[in-house]
Amino acid sequence: SANDCFQTLELNPYHFASAVGMGHCYLELNEPQPALDCFRRALKLNPGLEDVRAQVTYLERALEGR
Repeated sequence: SANDCFQTLELNPYHFASAVGMGHCYLELNEPQPALDCFRRALKLNPGLEDVRAQVTYLERALEGR
């Protein structure tokens, strides 16, 4: 859940998997901007996450079209 991811990030702000998980939780809640923020955070921590990079690109384009 988003709460679990949030608590993990509070304890370890470098836990990129929790940032990704939180992003997916926000997507499930139809909250694309916070999801994008979480995915960007994950990429800063681990730039090799190609699936997350693709998700960032998709969300950036979707939010531009609003």
